[in-house]
Amino acid sequence: SIPVRVFTAVERTIKGALFGCCMCGNCILQETAFVCPMTCPKGLRNGLCGGASPDHCEVDPSRPCTWYTIYERAERLGRLDKLLEINAPIDGARAGRET
Repeated sequence: SIPVRVFTAVERTIKGALFGCCMCGNCILQETAFVCPMTCPKGLRNGLCGGASPDHCEVDPSRPCTWYTIYERAERLGRLDKLLEINAPIDGARAGRET
């Protein structure tokens, strides 16, 4: 429907600009200190990988680790407790839809 498409386009624009949202359809921004975990090249939703470092991503050394960014922001916001929750895996059928 047209209203859903308009809402989704607005959501994609705003959440993409503010939070790096990838429109996975399974939003957990509130749990990850408003950093989209899907910006992690490995798509990890429950914490960093074994090869992460504070300085760079294991997959793409030219960028910071998404999960270190999430942890740092959660600490600043007093939301570290949210990172203890286990997040459900992605439902690929929802990708690109409003959340």
